[in-house]
Amino acid sequence: MKTRFRFLLAFSILALSVMADAAERERPLRSGRPNRRGNENTQVVTQVVVGAPVYGGNGCPQGSMRVVFSPDNLSFSLLFDQFIAEVVDPSASPKDVMACDVIIPLQIPNDMQMTITRIDFRGFSALPERARGVLHSMFNFRGRGDGDRMNLRYIFNGPLMENYELSSDALAPGETETSPCGGAFQLRILNQLRIHTARKGEPASITLDSVDGSSEATYFVNWQACSGQRRVR
Repeated sequence: MKTRFRFLLAFSILALSVMADAAERERPLRSGRPNRRGNENTQVVTQVVVGAPVYGGNGCPQGSMRVVFSPDNLSFSLLFDQFIAEVVDPSASPKDVMACDVIIPLQIPNDMQMTITRIDFRGFSALPERARGVLHSMFNFRGRGDGDRMNLRYIFNGPLMENYELSSDALAPGETETSPCGGAFQLRILNQLRIHTARKGEPASITLDSVDGSSEATYFVNWQACSGQRRVR
């Protein structure tokens, strides 16, 4: 099992840097949370089967991450216990990279599709002057083959010492990714934190492990009827 998760981590970092063989969509993350979730007119879906997630990476050791769907299936959250990028050792590198690659098996009703319409992140940042951090999040649906990918990014510039709330804003159809039409497929989510201080020995950290225990990454879902063609857009 350890070999498998080392492979997932290596694949995560490679995927973030290369991202070949699929179309890429880029959206910025913004500070604060908008009023709209993007799923205000969603259809109701009651039968969603969520399989056991497979995950790996130094940002989510085994037993430190959970996936929780809301009772109405209009959102789900990734909860992390140990997702922290930090520089603490004066003799070590002024850089740190943490990543978590998650694959969630899903089974949804025939002739229905799910679309992720907004993503929120919460955490804490502590950066000295001239330090820089990056939150990069990717997701896509995997049915027959690997679909297009949505990339979300936010840059932290020091000095900072604060709890943060970030959001993608509401994503309209055609601006985000849509699942295959009904049946079984996988949702892949890859999150990465990078940190780099200007001077060696300066302490710095960015975390997705919020101080009040709230969910760190929340994904809002819109449901719509589809024609039965199992395509990943």
